[in-house]
Amino acid sequence: MFALPLVARFHARVSSFRRPWLMMIWLAVGCWLPGTVAYGQEGGLDPSYAVGLSGVDSTLQVMARQSDGRVVIGGNFINVNGTNRFRIARLNANGSLDTSFGAGQTGASDFVNVMAIQPDGRILIGGNFTTVNGVGRRFMARLNADGSLDTTFGANLPFLNNRVFSMALLSSGKILIGGTFNTVNNVAPGGIIRLNSDGTLDTTFDAGLDLGSFSGTFAIAVQSNGRILIGGRFTGVNGVTRGNLARLNADGSVDTTFGNGLDVANSRFPEVRDIVIQPDGRILIAGGFTAVNGVARGAIARLNADGTLDTTFGNNLSGVTGTVEKIARRSDGQIFIVGDFSAVNGAPRGCIARLNADGSTDLAFGQGLSGTTGRINDVLIQPADGRILIGGIFIQFNGVARGRITRLIADCPTITVSPATIPSGTSGTFYSQTFTQTGVVGTPVFSLTGTLPAGLSFDPATATLSGTPTQTGLFGGLVVTASDPNGCAGSQTYALQIDAPPGIPEPINDRVSLTLTGQALVPASCAGYAVELVLTATLTNTGAQPINNPYFQVVELQEAGGAPPAIPFQLLSADGAACGTGGLVGAVQTVSPAPFTLQPGQSVPVTFRIELPTARRLRFIVTTLGVIPPQGAIRNPKVRAKSQDGTSFSRSILTLRRGIPAGCCFGRLWPPIFLRGRRVAKRF
Repeated sequence: MFALPLVARFHARVSSFRRPWLMMIWLAVGCWLPGTVAYGQEGGLDPSYAVGLSGVDSTLQVMARQSDGRVVIGGNFINVNGTNRFRIARLNANGSLDTSFGAGQTGASDFVNVMAIQPDGRILIGGNFTTVNGVGRRFMARLNADGSLDTTFGANLPFLNNRVFSMALLSSGKILIGGTFNTVNNVAPGGIIRLNSDGTLDTTFDAGLDLGSFSGTFAIAVQSNGRILIGGRFTGVNGVTRGNLARLNADGSVDTTFGNGLDVANSRFPEVRDIVIQPDGRILIAGGFTAVNGVARGAIARLNADGTLDTTFGNNLSGVTGTVEKIARRSDGQIFIVGDFSAVNGAPRGCIARLNADGSTDLAFGQGLSGTTGRINDVLIQPADGRILIGGIFIQFNGVARGRITRLIADCPTITVSPATIPSGTSGTFYSQTFTQTGVVGTPVFSLTGTLPAGLSFDPATATLSGTPTQTGLFGGLVVTASDPNGCAGSQTYALQIDAPPGIPEPINDRVSLTLTGQALVPASCAGYAVELVLTATLTNTGAQPINNPYFQVVELQEAGGAPPAIPFQLLSADGAACGTGGLVGAVQTVSPAPFTLQPGQSVPVTFRIELPTARRLRFIVTTLGVIPPQGAIRNPKVRAKSQDGTSFSRSILTLRRGIPAGCCFGRLWPPIFLRGRRVAKRF
């Protein structure tokens, strides 16, 4: 449970390997990736945290959350948000400095690497320091809740010859301390000790580590049964071979039932740097290793309760490209890792990532974001809302200046913008469409991007698109977004069709042909009528422009001799016609389906149903009307149809030649139509 200070790492690696180039390669892993500035995305910055604050001026190494939500931070900084605080400080929940903590104190003389908050609110710290608030404290100290030194703890602290990097509280009130010390009170071995609650050495605990150059205990986790997991860089415990990970009994002796033959290895950085125990007893470990028990595992792995490798986690995955400093696991099983890496399982991730329960990368978190400009040393999960607090050496996150501490959005609610589609509008006619959302907790903020037709505007306050459009056409790519107070957002993309004003119907007989294709007599549909005449025809657009919504209007419907019968002839297929209602002169019959555009050269079938009171000759005359849309095209030269006597007309005339004998019928177009001297009417 530690992250080595940068300066300490540099000197340690050079002295350990005696090859400066190894350290240069290690530092080159880096975290920054090309990406976008993002707020309100899973893995994006929380816009409500540390607004206008500068953060800390140097390394932030460790964080600990108090029960009231305030966060104690430690590291190598001497300034927090513009105020002097020497390597330890406390922040309010919004990231501002808690000025009631540590005011007027000189703080720690060197790095604070680890801390733990006791149930009574007092704060244990460990690190590289030798004084705290001007009083000698070698690598360990305890502070009161206000940041002052607790002088009741430390008068009889054991003498350690090197630094403290890990710490764990026991339910008994005793304290486990781990680090790179290899003697305790000038007696070997070292690496881990247990203190009584007053800071004195608990001599009943004996767990000496077999330590090499720059070795030690860097992570401690206590299981519910009191047994102790330790990780770091060591080759054995009390003479029992253990490769960087071991489990101890409560007295410090090696638990030989766990991890026999377990080896966590890497040619350069084999140490285990963090341990997290899952509720099911399985164990997450992280660090700089590349193999566990000879099986490839890139810096993170999971063990079964007996110390064997859990092959269901990270199997066939490449793991982390770099090192993992810290793990945080949420109650829902999601796993957050931070450290000094640029990719996880092949997915670019800048020093922070979220894993699924099987160790695969959760691609919803941090996708396309650049991450940090430097290592992340610690991570905390806020229990109330799941947001992620991170601290380290970075000065930017996702391209935004952040002084080594920031907070991220871990989860965004599902925000849905409605409606799914919007209706079309008409140029010159007022248009209004209001948008709604679901999923935002609090007051939503609406926005619209894209090019609107002239005359329309979007009001974010009412989420309404309105105005009188003056342009026509299809306006696609209109994106309406609803955001919550944290910047999480949902959006919907729309295409808005603005039509030209509807044209005025006009006669179009010169642009179409209406050709009779069949006729039949069927029993009358209406009482009082003798028979029903069914005429089928084909309407064809013979012009060069489309015709919108063509229809027929009855000009004449009566006996051929002009004498109206006692019961009128009725066009039963006319719009709205029914027995005894409509279907007379002036009635309209729409071409189905409506609305409808008859394209040039296109034909549609038409059926006329005429109720006949008697089987007599009749004159049935209709005119065809429609709207010619304004397309800027040159209209065909107007050609007028002429009757046989040379009289121009723009009507289609159908005449039955004689009375209709039972079972026999025939008809013809009358008068015969000539077009440019050519007869076009058919005789039946």
